[in-house]
Amino acid sequence: MKEVFDLVSFDCSKLVTKRYSTSFSMGTSLLGSEIKRHIYNIYGFVRFADEIVDTFHKFNKKDLLDRFENDLFYAIENQISLNPILNSFQHTVNKNNIEIELINSFIESMRLDLHKSLYETETEYKKYVYEWCKLHNLDETKEWKKIDKSIFKPCPKFNLFNKIL
Repeated sequence: MKEVFDLVSFDCSKLVTKRYSTSFSMGTSLLGSEIKRHIYNIYGFVRFADEIVDTFHKFNKKDLLDRFENDLFYAIENQISLNPILNSFQHTVNKNNIEIELINSFIESMRLDLHKSLYETETEYKKYVYEWCKLHNLDETKEWKKIDKSIFKPCPKFNLFNKIL
């Protein structure tokens, strides 16, 4: 019964949100039940991708991210994943028509974070800013002019949430 599996998947995303961010979880609890479910689904996906990049130092993070990405696109296309986090996220993507370009931008920003924490050239940094701005629906040319490049460390995750809100 796919419905039961989907409910278990949603519960997993909610648990990830509650375990990783109590303040975000508390804020999310104030939202309506349908939107809350989608926020949990997005947060679970973003959190797991971020874990691959920022936490799993003893593992081949590039391979993990590649597998996560491949499994994600299989899930979106086939509307199922045995990974409950990806299963709940694909539900949100398909139900809300989240553009694949937004997801690709997020994954690209995670790939950039695999290797870079300091950008040595303006070109490298502009690429990072470009991906960040695509996720936030911002004009990167205007944003680039405003950025204090010495302190800017963008967090390219929130446009996925904006799509739901």
